[in-house]
Amino acid sequence: MIRPEPSKICFRAKAAYHKTVVKKIPITFLAVIILSLLTAATSNAATVTKVAAGYYHSLFLKSDGSLWGMGYNGNGQLGDGGNSGTNRPEQILATNVTTIAGGLYYSLFLKSGGSLWAMGDNSFGQLGDGTTSSTNRPEQIVATNVTAVAAGWYHSLFLKSDGSLWGMGDNSFGQLGDGITSGTNRPELWPSSAPSMKLAH
Repeated sequence: MIRPEPSKICFRAKAAYHKTVVKKIPITFLAVIILSLLTAATSNAATVTKVAAGYYHSLFLKSDGSLWGMGYNGNGQLGDGGNSGTNRPEQILATNVTTIAGGLYYSLFLKSGGSLWAMGDNSFGQLGDGTTSSTNRPEQIVATNVTAVAAGWYHSLFLKSDGSLWGMGDNSFGQLGDGITSGTNRPELWPSSAPSMKLAH
C-alpha cells in the first residue's frame, strides 16, 4: 500500500481549511473591506477646485482648503514669507481657504468665516491695510462677512454678506466708482446710491 507523504497531507489539509474559511466570509464583508482600502488610498488625493492667475504668478485651491502658488514672487505675492519665485507648486496655507484672486503683483484670498487676506505689492494701497507697504506673508484685512473678492491691476474689490461693495487701491481712472479719482489704502464703501452688484467669480 502506497501512503502519501506527511508533507502532502499537511498541505492538503491547509488548503481545505483556507477554502472553508473563505466560503464562510460573507461577500458583503469583503466588499466593505475593499471599499475601505480604496477610500484610505485616495483620501489624501485632494483635487484642485479653483484657480487664479496674476501677472507673473498663479494660485490654486484644493478640495481640502489648501492654498498653493507658483511663479514670480518678487513682491511677496505668493505669501510664503520670502521673495524667491518657484517653478513648482508650493503650499502656502494648509486649510480653510475658500476663494482666491490674483492681481498684478499681489494676491487676495478668503478664509472660511469670511475673512479677507492679502499679500504682495501694496504701492497703491490695494491690499487695504491702511499702508502702502508690501508684505510677503498673508495679512488679514477684514475679519468676517466677505463673500467675494476681485483683484485688478492696482485696485481691489470685495463684497460683504449684506450685499455692500467695497474697494481700495488706485483710483486714478475712477475704478473704485466713488465719484472721485483719489485712491485709498483702506476699504471704502461704495456710495449707498450705487446699484447693487455681484462680482463675477
